[in-house]
Amino acid sequence: MPKTNETERVEKALFKHTSVMGVFGCMEVTIGINVFPYERVDYMTFDTKNEFRCYEVKVSKSDFMSKSKLTFIGDFNYLVMPHELLKQIEDTEKYRKLCMQGVGTFLVSDYSGLICERKAKRKKVSMGDKVMLMESMIRSLSRDAKKWYEKK
Repeated sequence: MPKTNETERVEKALFKHTSVMGVFGCMEVTIGINVFPYERVDYMTFDTKNEFRCYEVKVSKSDFMSKSKLTFIGDFNYLVMPHELLKQIEDTEKYRKLCMQGVGTFLVSDYSGLICERKAKRKKVSMGDKVMLMESMIRSLSRDAKKWYEKK
């Protein structure tokens, strides 16, 4: 299914925000191997402090309220959405529950890119899970490199 213009706008702002020295990112990271049903993080970064950040992109209330899994398995985890969407979901039980679990919120602004609305709280991630996240990110980066080379 092709991405909407709004999804592409949010992803571009997220990529631009995280494209700094010492931070390495990948879109659509499939977690684990031979796991069914599989989990996928919309965007994941790894940095030189050995910290993983997972970002779930939501662009509409129906997208947010859907039964699709939100994969928050990083050291820090965030929802990323247009500013208008937060107004629609901030009173929902689902959003309040995520906030209580330490999930942060980034809002996309038309003028200034991403704004951190709510900071994420550090989550304890085991060394085994960090290895799995690293392997998952490497496989997904390899997939992207293959797609890029096949286009040429």
